[in-house]
Amino acid sequence: MKIKKIELIKPLNEVYNLHVENNHNYFANNICVSNCHGLKANVIRSVAENAINAEIRIGFTGTLPDPLSEQMLIKGVLGFVGDIVKVSELAEQKMIAIPKIHIPYLKYTKEEVKKITASQKNLTGRDAYRIEQKFLYEHDKRNDLIFKITKKFITKNQNILILVSKHDHCDLIKAKLLSNGITPLIVTGEVKDMEERNKIRKSLEDEGGQVILATTGVYSTGISIKRLHAIIFAAPGKSKIQTLQSVGRGLRLDKRNDKTQLYLYDFADDLKYSIIGLATRMEYYARNEFSVKIKEIDLDAEI
Repeated sequence: MKIKKIELIKPLNEVYNLHVENNHNYFANNICVSNCHGLKANVIRSVAENAINAEIRIGFTGTLPDPLSEQMLIKGVLGFVGDIVKVSELAEQKMIAIPKIHIPYLKYTKEEVKKITASQKNLTGRDAYRIEQKFLYEHDKRNDLIFKITKKFITKNQNILILVSKHDHCDLIKAKLLSNGITPLIVTGEVKDMEERNKIRKSLEDEGGQVILATTGVYSTGISIKRLHAIIFAAPGKSKIQTLQSVGRGLRLDKRNDKTQLYLYDFADDLKYSIIGLATRMEYYARNEFSVKIKEIDLDAEI
């Protein structure tokens, strides 16, 4: 792709990056632009080395990679990090909403755990992980808790985003919400029309009491919704970029209704792989000085 013309215009409303279908990273005149959260350090170096006419190179990110080797590679082509501003500092300066992390730590019956363990016998890695995830997606009481949290916000005319990782899970939560009189707005990879996606996003900006049910692959990065009061991680993982970028979906302030806080419900489960993922996410929360509250919930009891 080559730049044909550059013209200065006065924007009438919010301006968004050029969208290339199924690709948030694209090149114009050998310069990589747009939402490049997943861009590897060696690619950044390659882009910088090919930008021979760029006298000034500046990089901005909210998710600098953790591996020291990648950090050093980026610093080698862009220079050392000038400043690191913590989320807590931005919140204190009232530039963003204050993130409040609530972790429902879900406990399961001995019979359920035993059944999962038996299903995972002789399986390792991804195969064993899938068994655990399938159990969680299909757990009716777990999905019922997601509904109850959702209802709490929409009855106050506030908007909420529910993030899932699998279409099957999306369908189950959708059915749960519909059966309780809530019609969610669905955004998955199947909604390819950008005009339709923007229409859904705009509907939240214009009205309260709405629910977006979306897959993380589509809505964890690159989307900004000011009138968003809560997010549910219905299927959280351990990716640093996905976790922090997902939190960022709702941190922008909305002066129309004096929004000052963002409530994030990070569902955690007392199962092997879920515990590993939670430990990693807790490191990210601690590093960013987020307020975190953990509440143990026995799903076998009434919730």
